[in-house]
Amino acid sequence: ASALDGGRLTPYLFIVGCARSGTTLLGRMVDAHPEIGVASSIHWIAGHFRRRGVRAPDDPVTAELVLGLADDRRLARFGVDPEELEALVPVGERVAYRRFLAAFLELYARKRDKPRVGNKTAPFVRRIRTLHNAWPEARFIHLIRDGRDVCLSALSWPSAERSLGRYPTWSEDPVSTAAFWWERKVRAGRDAGGPLGPSLYREVRYE
Repeated sequence: ASALDGGRLTPYLFIVGCARSGTTLLGRMVDAHPEIGVASSIHWIAGHFRRRGVRAPDDPVTAELVLGLADDRRLARFGVDPEELEALVPVGERVAYRRFLAAFLELYARKRDKPRVGNKTAPFVRRIRTLHNAWPEARFIHLIRDGRDVCLSALSWPSAERSLGRYPTWSEDPVSTAAFWWERKVRAGRDAGGPLGPSLYREVRYE
C-alpha cells in the first residue's frame, strides 16, 4: 500500500508573513506544544516542483520528481530519511501535489509523535488562496511586524540581495524598496486571508 493511505492529508495550520517578521520564532513556539508539530519552511520544496512544471494543487507528482528532493541536504531538517520521502510516491504512480505535500508534513508530525501538523513558510503569505483551495479546513496565522523594524532587519539580512535585489530600486533606495516589499506582502495576506473569516485566518502582531 502507498504511504499516502490512512492519513488525514490535511495540514492544520500555516504560519505566514513577510520575511524578517518573526515567523521562524513563532513557528518554534507553536511547535513546542505537545499537540502540534510545525515543520520549517518548505519553500525549497515548492521551488523544486515549480521549476519542473508542478504548480497547481492537483498537478501530478511522480517518483522521478521526488527523487531529486531526496538528495537535497535540507531534508535532514525534518528528520525524514530519503527512503521515507521516496516511499510517499511509489515508482509508477502519480499523486496530486497537494496530497504529496500533506503526506510529507504528516510524516514529519508522526515522527515527532504529534497528532496535528503545521508549517511555517513565510512566503506562503502570497499563496493563501491556493493553500485554502487545496485544504479548505487549514488555518492561517499571519504574523505582522512593524514595517520599520522589518526594514532594519532586511538591510542586514544575508539573503536580502536574493530577495529584495529583484527590485530594480534596491541598490539605489533600499529603504523605500523594503517599505514597498513589506506593504505588498502584508496586503496580499490580508486580501486573501480576511475573507476566510476569523475561524480560519488570524493576524498576530510581532510587537
